[in-house]
Amino acid sequence: MPLSLDLVHRLNLRQIAAEEEEDRKRAADDLIGYYSGNHMPLLWAYLDRLLREGTIRETWKKLASFRNVTSRMVKAVTLIGRDPVTITFGGAEGGATGSAQAAWNVFHDAVEWPLALHTYFQYAELLRTVLVHPYWDPDAGVMAMRLLTPNLVEVRYREGNRNLRRPNLYSILVDQKNGRYEVWDLANREKWEEDAEGERVQPAEPIPEEYGDPFVPIRTGYPVDSFWYEDGQQEVLSVQQRVNYMVTQRMVTLFFGGKFPVVEGAQSADEVGFVLDPSMVTYTGNDGDNKPRQLRWDGPEVVGIIDAIFSSIRDDVDALAECYGVPPGSFRVQESPRSGIAIELENAPARDKMRRDRVIHTPTVRALVQKVLDVWRVHDPSGAPSGEIVIDIPDPKFAQAQEAQQTLDLALIQDGLMRPVEFILARHPDWDEAKATDYLRKCALERRLITAGGTFGVGITPRLSLTQRTSSGTTGDQGQGG
Repeated sequence: MPLSLDLVHRLNLRQIAAEEEEDRKRAADDLIGYYSGNHMPLLWAYLDRLLREGTIRETWKKLASFRNVTSRMVKAVTLIGRDPVTITFGGAEGGATGSAQAAWNVFHDAVEWPLALHTYFQYAELLRTVLVHPYWDPDAGVMAMRLLTPNLVEVRYREGNRNLRRPNLYSILVDQKNGRYEVWDLANREKWEEDAEGERVQPAEPIPEEYGDPFVPIRTGYPVDSFWYEDGQQEVLSVQQRVNYMVTQRMVTLFFGGKFPVVEGAQSADEVGFVLDPSMVTYTGNDGDNKPRQLRWDGPEVVGIIDAIFSSIRDDVDALAECYGVPPGSFRVQESPRSGIAIELENAPARDKMRRDRVIHTPTVRALVQKVLDVWRVHDPSGAPSGEIVIDIPDPKFAQAQEAQQTLDLALIQDGLMRPVEFILARHPDWDEAKATDYLRKCALERRLITAGGTFGVGITPRLSLTQRTSSGTTGDQGQGG
């Protein structure tokens, strides 16, 4: 019986989806390789596709060079986690010295929370979607977390499920060498391991209802037609490949010196033909007059080639910057002095991105913390923190703006709009309020010893308040306003 058109259409769609899934995983795998600095195998494979002549190809491989523009760009645009993201608990057990906060602080240190969170968001910037899996470590008897990248995960949906953000089944590669997968079936609330042929290698275990969906996605955008968010990953790959090729081409050009040897005259039977190698000569054939052969050096000018290579690299780095929402030219060395206004304008896109990131990712961080607590309470009900969760994602600090920010903070303190302890905590994020208060007392004591009868001023000369500055029209830091 011939296949119906509807069935053929569905088979074609399934094949297309499978090919796209493999392309997505390969792209994610290559991006991770570039980001982590494992460029040489990828670069050599690229040269294999570009160069046909074996001797030339091997010379290029020996001179291969790369620049990790992907890693540099990702780290520059990842703002969440650059300063510590703090989690505090309210309620009866909350507060700086409460049992809930104490339990969270132990988890915070055990999983290296600041480093882990910043790493998760770096990979999210690189891959656009990653998964974080909070889980209970039965051997250590503590909570832990692991990062899952798109090259390791496949998702599937049961019939009727049209919520692309909530799949029913996750298949996670946990042993690439032996082809073992960890499968989480959320529809039937059970998990198991299976081999590459889909055969189970261990009995299924129940998934507690309290876990819900145990995987927390971190995305840089909202997915439209897939669980995974797509936004320029292929362009990033293409730019990194070209940059590596061009810096390799620069090394080859410098190695050959822009000139290669040419012998005018006939080629003997035992002499090789045209090979572009400075250690070998190129024969042009018999000149017809049996004249003695003469050696000359010929080839393109090096300077023009190098300039063209650098120009192409600059264009590609600018394209990469735009792909990540950063103004072109942001990652070039500035040869001329920049004004304070220019520096502030350069910081403006990062500040705008941070405002967007705070709006987008505060719910993500809250979901991650809540998932940690959900799993924790299943295995250790008495030890898991409880109470209202407060998420604090601070503004990133730019070195050029430190002096201006300090001036503003001190003016706010004098106007009574900021507590001195907040000023100290902003500079020592790992301190608690008690330690900051004790530090302030020591500062005040030392100040009184140095200037008897002086008032507390956090170690600075008296300044005009904001109100006084406005009324007097003074913008400087002098202590007199009239």
